[in-house]
Amino acid sequence: MFNHLREDIRVVFDRDPAARTFFEVLTTYPGLHAILWHRMSHWLWSIGFKWLARLSSTLARWFTGNRDSSRREHRPARVHRPRHGRGGGRNR
Repeated sequence: MFNHLREDIRVVFDRDPAARTFFEVLTTYPGLHAILWHRMSHWLWSIGFKWLARLSSTLARWFTGNRDSSRREHRPARVHRPRHGRGGGRNR
């Protein structure tokens, strides 16, 4: 289990130049938290604790910020029409 954790943190260091310390990655990266929660939920499911696994999965979504996968926080992009004839160019 700890080998997986070390490997996951190493991957964060390989892919994110802003990652500075082991402790910082372990405590502040929600993607890493999601992976750890998933592994725990999967283990609980595999040993027969299905309700506890579902509860764990629900808590993981709450703690990692993915509360509702159908809801999107970003707005769709707007495409504006170009404004010709404005600016410093020659107008004919």
